[in-house]
Amino acid sequence: MIPVSVKWQKELFKDVEIDTTQPPYVFKCQLYDLTGVPPERQKIMVKGGLLKDDADWSTLGVKEGQKLMMMGTADEIIKSPEKGTVFVEDLPEEEQVVAVGHTAGLFNLGNTCYMNSTLQCLHSVPELKSALIQYSHSGRNNDGHTAGLFNLGNTCYMNSTLQCLHSVPELKSALIQYSHSGRNNDVDQSSHLLTVATRDLFNELDKSVKPVAPMQFWMLLRKKYPQFGQLHNGVFMQQDAEECWTQLLYTLSQSLRSNGSSENADAVKALFGIELISRIHCQESNEESSETESVYSLKCHISQEVNHLHEGIKQGLKSELEKASPALGRSANYLKESRINALPRYLTVQFVRFFWKRESNQKAKILRKVDYPLELDVYDFCSDDLRKKLEAPRKVYTLFFHLKILVVLLLRDEEGKKLGLKGSEKSSVQKDNDEKMADAEGSSNGGGEPSVAPMEEGEKATQMTGIYDLVAVLTHKGRSADSGHYVGWVKQENGKWIEFDDDNPKPRIEDDITRLSGGGELRDFIKEMDKISDLPKIILHDILSRLPYEDAARTSVLSKAWHETWSSFPILVFDGSQGGHMLWMDRKDPLTIQENRRKANSFLKSVDRRLVRFHHHGFAIKEFNLSMMFFHPRFMPHLVDLWMKIVGESSSIQVLKLELELADCYFGCEFDSHAVDNYYYLPPDILKAKSLTELVLSGKIRADKLIVNHRIRFPMLRILSLVYVYLGHEQALEDLISGCPMIEDLVLEHCVGLENVKVHDLPKLKSAKFSGFREIHVDVPSLEYLELGNGKLEFPCDISIDKCRNLKVFILEAVSSVFVSNQWLRELFDKFPFLETLELSGCVTSESLMISSSRLKVLSFQACLELKEAKIDAPNLESCRYYGNSSHMPAAISFVDFDFGFPLESRMDLKRLRAFFQNIAPINVMVSLYLGIMRASSIVFNEDVLQNVQVPLPRIKELRLSVAEKTEEFCVLLINDLFWSFRPAIISLNVRLCSRIFLKLLLEKLRCNNEEERCCSSSQMKCWWHDLKDVKVRSYPEKYENISDCEALLDSMPLNFSFPALRLNFQLEWDSLHTSLSGGGINADEDLDEIGFSDFTKISSVSAILQHTGELRDFIKEMDKISDLPKIILHDILSRLPYEDAARTSVLSKAWHETWSSFPILVFDGSRCVHLHWKDRKDPLKIQDNRRKANSFLKSVDRTLVRFHHHGFAIKEFNLNMMFFHPRFMPHLVDRWMKIVGESSSIQVLKLELELAGCFFGCKFDSHAVDNYYSLPPDVLKAKSLTELVLLGRIRADKLIVNHRIRFPMLRTLSLVNVYLGHEQALEDLISGCPMIEELILEHCVGLEIVKVHDLPKLKSAKFSGFRDIHVDVPSLEYLHLGNDELEFPCDISIDKCRNLKVFLLGAVSSVFVSNQWLLELFDKFPFLERLELSGCITSESLMISSSRLKVLSFDACVELKEARIDAPNLESCRYSGQSSHMPAAMSFVDFDVVFTIEFRIMDLKRLRAFLQNIAPRNVMVSLDLGIMKGSSILFNEDVLQNVEVPLPRIKQLRLSVTEETEELCVLLINDLFWSFRPAIISLNLKVCSRIFLKLLLEKLRCNNKEERCCSSSQMKCWWHDLKDVKVSSSPKKYENLSDCEELLDSLPINLSSPNLHLNFELEWDSLQGAQRFY
Repeated sequence: MIPVSVKWQKELFKDVEIDTTQPPYVFKCQLYDLTGVPPERQKIMVKGGLLKDDADWSTLGVKEGQKLMMMGTADEIIKSPEKGTVFVEDLPEEEQVVAVGHTAGLFNLGNTCYMNSTLQCLHSVPELKSALIQYSHSGRNNDGHTAGLFNLGNTCYMNSTLQCLHSVPELKSALIQYSHSGRNNDVDQSSHLLTVATRDLFNELDKSVKPVAPMQFWMLLRKKYPQFGQLHNGVFMQQDAEECWTQLLYTLSQSLRSNGSSENADAVKALFGIELISRIHCQESNEESSETESVYSLKCHISQEVNHLHEGIKQGLKSELEKASPALGRSANYLKESRINALPRYLTVQFVRFFWKRESNQKAKILRKVDYPLELDVYDFCSDDLRKKLEAPRKVYTLFFHLKILVVLLLRDEEGKKLGLKGSEKSSVQKDNDEKMADAEGSSNGGGEPSVAPMEEGEKATQMTGIYDLVAVLTHKGRSADSGHYVGWVKQENGKWIEFDDDNPKPRIEDDITRLSGGGELRDFIKEMDKISDLPKIILHDILSRLPYEDAARTSVLSKAWHETWSSFPILVFDGSQGGHMLWMDRKDPLTIQENRRKANSFLKSVDRRLVRFHHHGFAIKEFNLSMMFFHPRFMPHLVDLWMKIVGESSSIQVLKLELELADCYFGCEFDSHAVDNYYYLPPDILKAKSLTELVLSGKIRADKLIVNHRIRFPMLRILSLVYVYLGHEQALEDLISGCPMIEDLVLEHCVGLENVKVHDLPKLKSAKFSGFREIHVDVPSLEYLELGNGKLEFPCDISIDKCRNLKVFILEAVSSVFVSNQWLRELFDKFPFLETLELSGCVTSESLMISSSRLKVLSFQACLELKEAKIDAPNLESCRYYGNSSHMPAAISFVDFDFGFPLESRMDLKRLRAFFQNIAPINVMVSLYLGIMRASSIVFNEDVLQNVQVPLPRIKELRLSVAEKTEEFCVLLINDLFWSFRPAIISLNVRLCSRIFLKLLLEKLRCNNEEERCCSSSQMKCWWHDLKDVKVRSYPEKYENISDCEALLDSMPLNFSFPALRLNFQLEWDSLHTSLSGGGINADEDLDEIGFSDFTKISSVSAILQHTGELRDFIKEMDKISDLPKIILHDILSRLPYEDAARTSVLSKAWHETWSSFPILVFDGSRCVHLHWKDRKDPLKIQDNRRKANSFLKSVDRTLVRFHHHGFAIKEFNLNMMFFHPRFMPHLVDRWMKIVGESSSIQVLKLELELAGCFFGCKFDSHAVDNYYSLPPDVLKAKSLTELVLLGRIRADKLIVNHRIRFPMLRTLSLVNVYLGHEQALEDLISGCPMIEELILEHCVGLEIVKVHDLPKLKSAKFSGFRDIHVDVPSLEYLHLGNDELEFPCDISIDKCRNLKVFLLGAVSSVFVSNQWLLELFDKFPFLERLELSGCITSESLMISSSRLKVLSFDACVELKEARIDAPNLESCRYSGQSSHMPAAMSFVDFDVVFTIEFRIMDLKRLRAFLQNIAPRNVMVSLDLGIMKGSSILFNEDVLQNVEVPLPRIKQLRLSVTEETEELCVLLINDLFWSFRPAIISLNLKVCSRIFLKLLLEKLRCNNKEERCCSSSQMKCWWHDLKDVKVSSSPKKYENLSDCEELLDSLPINLSSPNLHLNFELEWDSLQGAQRFY
């Protein structure tokens, strides 16, 4: 650094340091700070001349203390402005409009975008605005008196005042002089008012910068044109903007005509009117005529050939019409060709996108893209006369345009010469200006304002050129004509475009306008509908993980965002078996080999690129699945090693699946598959994957070296599967298993080099499968599932599994050393007392077997050739399955006293199969039969079927057929033989697996046409189809409802075309079905328990009559024994009342007022005093009113707490609820209240609920911003006596917990909902300071994902919701509620230590799959469980719930549940809630009496009835709650009269809430209810029942004589003939019979809601006892 002196003018600056390491320009900047002389003006004298910016200090010789001279003029000092800065927001609205540069937007008043966009486009026409401004504002002629004024609600004072003032003529004269001149009286009042509203609205748009509510205009528009006021479900319907445009122009054209002037008589016509001259020609008679018409718009017709606006207008000017021809004397087709004969100032073009679709009988929209220019030339569409008029102006316009360009170029050239540039040179700035000027000159906006030729002075008329600039566009977003959204795009005077999307104007560029393509914006529609793409990537990955991998991969082509999501998807599946296929016979074909090599190389490169990319970007890999059927042991191991290294180094890897098979014929070379050297050696990099939970190795993989040379350690491995892997010896397996102590599922199959398997020391093992070994020794007591097999190996297998005492599922397959005999079965069930599933496949058995087990549920026989007879005694058996050929079918299978499904799969002789069915005992076994008949199958047909028709036919629940045979004769024999052999209730067909011939013949047979009678006309016995009573068709997907629809499907399909993915179910009803079922073991004499009812307790009222002789006050004082009690007792009494009732006691007397004033329970509910609908969030009046109410509420709370603090009153409970918390102005108030509450020594309960103000004050807050949360103050910690703490809403507790030691020694209840905690440690610190907690609630605590609860010895009840991990280690817990609400991420739950759990509520936890296994484990873990509620859970289709302690069971919205069997002898209540579309097929209970409650909102009564009939046993008492809202979709039973003989379901109580008001629907509903059910009690709440329904129900129950007509012509009587008696009871007790109830209805006003009244009807049925016999 060199210090120097610098002299400038008269000043000398000493000790200015020069940094010689920096260029001189830095030194000049230092001087600029001192002198104000810019560096470019500084001239500093040094040795050799002036100091340059890039000079070298070492060559200048500057010395320390040297004096330098500087010349230059400093910048002028900036003076403060004379006027202060005024922001745009502070300007008046008129000036804000000019500053903003565009007009304001319009509010959407409810589907009024069509109107808003129309007004914005019309508003861009200045001439139209001028005409509207000149429009008059005066009233119409008077008819002798003034009109009245509506009373708007107690406004008579205002009306009378106005009427009096109106009678003063001088005042009226002054008002008339203040307004505009009068208007024409030939215009109707509604048109006049609508025109005035349009004028006022345009004026308001010009003067306002804020959005305007066009309420007045909208009201008048609906008044003038009522179609714009149509409602749908209480909401105004979407309307057509083109219709609005047309009607508004028509109104304005009538109103804006000049009075008494012939010129420009119609301003609107001059602005928008188009004169068309048309030539009409008849091609048949050569007649020709012409006509002239005036229109306000041209039509752009859109077809397949139209891609541009010109093409559409050309088609729109041509049309065909049909009219009477005078020459032909009949109607003929005419061709109409139109031309433009006169042009308007503004040209309107309508894109005809909406049309009427006859097929669907509704409006449709054409989404074809049609381009349009920014400048439209209509010269080609004009008539010859108009073209002649346009030629001269167009020449002038062209000449003027070229002159303008020439002048601009000359001016630029002159400017360049001044700057010292050559004529051909241009600076970069000038080049930019050229580009901008070219854009300004070349881009014009067509569709609206015309370009005109320059006019001489004195010329009045504007000369049209036929060229129009685009000034406004009105578009429709959406695919439907009756919905969507209209938007206006308007060009401003400054040339900028504005998009008017209702009240949200946005600036746009010309490219945005051209991209509209006429409104066909399918991409915008898709983007608008796509609500998934914007979700966080971790959630999208979770969604993809739940899809099949192929479907997940297809999402990568949806959009760029989805492609990026797929690119980082952590589940990698590479299936090489799908790439190439090669037959063994083609192994020497060079072309095939070459093709397979190419495919294999492509597959390897794909895997390599993706893994390298994941490794490079650091993407997580959760699952890696590689399958290669063409592994080459020479060229590919190094690649697989590289991939294993990348996978092993991924810290998040959980699943690794590797399947390798030798290439063999793929590459034209052969390998020895038994040679160990050709196996792939697992690399040591796999051992780095410590996070593995699943490891699957299959094929030619060698793992012995890795195990021997390294220490195996997979601490988190749950699943291990080794199939055909080389292990070498037993020690390798021992070492591998010892390093995986957490294994739950183990699969070992045909491991090379391993003959003996010994498994032990695996405490978590639940499932195991072993196959292909000589010795199998399993010593794992926790094992529940075991599958043993020997494959096709013939050597014997030594099995030792006696230690697996908890085994539940045992599958034995083809183990030759095991002989299944009765002795073996008895020993099996003794060794494994919990065995529930037994499957024997290919086993050697004795000819006769006796299977006896009390716990067995599933039994299966497959290919057991020696088995001839089986007797099964298993009362809990749910399914028994037999699979094999008819030649080895058992002669008989018998079951002991139970009812279940028996599926059978076979390809066999139908005669033997029929005999097999007849030998199944007992008969109530429901059999499901699967018959697969391939083409040219050998089937033995029954020749003696006609001789055996008297034998009872077997009962088959479902017959599933797949018949590929195409011979017609064969199919006919097969169908007849099937139905002669069986009587199936359901026939199921997969259309893909059935031939067309078979399907067609089956449909013909089931239709039972008359032609079939020939087959039995000569016989004494009728054919099988005469017993067929009815056939119903159901399809998946649901498209076909009857046989005719199915036949139409067949006829529409080509012969050589495969059938779609379709399933057909035929439900068959047989005449002889009931007789064949008579021997089914049903006890017809079984009586049901009688229904008992408790009498209502009668309450009598006592009234005292006071005589005038005594004083009333003294009597009351004498009778009042409460007011004199001590205040502490009175406070206790008040605390037991509802808070509102307790507050009302303050007006009883002065003493009670003083008691209430010191009542220690303070409840402040702000939600009751402040209400604001979201749609009113911008209403200034309502916002102001809410501010006033909120301030009043805050003052009330503050006064009360200050008074309590001042007088020293005790506060036991403080409950504050504020839904309008303002994070800026209210925290100090709440802090003060918390200080008062915290200092109260008696505080026990603190409840605080705070939600952000939101719309209450017209402001918005970020609800997720932590800074807007209320931070709990430290004063809360002073409340050591707290027993209950409830925090809810936008409250932040993390700072308090982190910065202070929490200690609430007496806290019993802690509830935190939506509170910000930040991290897990905060929760740990909070709970550790509250050791006495008995009830804990944590829901959606912000920042908290993992909940760990322990060390709470008093905890009895807990509820957790909205967390990823929940770990509860509290043995004392008795009540637990877990839920994930609508969150889609999985939840890891660990609650095994809660052994004393009694109540468990599980709601919508996606990671929990409720299956039979899960339920068994649940009841084993929690032996004291008494109540189980499942809400929104994913379940298996069939559930078996077995518990000896269960008392309450509930299912809510369990969609997948189809069947439930409940074995709970102590069950007291079972509840099902949901929709009938997801109703279980059957619900069965084992030997107990229970109240079964069902709740539905929308249902199919027929499905509900079937569901109730399937409830078993019949002594289950059902309470049914049906809620039918107005407009609900109810499916009525058309066949109820045919099924009246079927026993009706028994219902103890039917609770109804019906708001439907359609009389016809109510009658159908009442009849259908009583045809479907026989309720003992009907309960009604009059508040939720419509008057119509109540009246009709009372009439029906009264059984008047008029109703006899309904069944006079029928042999069967209607339901009400079975109704013996009706008793009425009400609450409160006022009505005792039906007549009283009818008088109640007559006394109620029609428009008044019913009172708070409950009616109960006790019904006694004649046929009830008879119906009970069937149960």
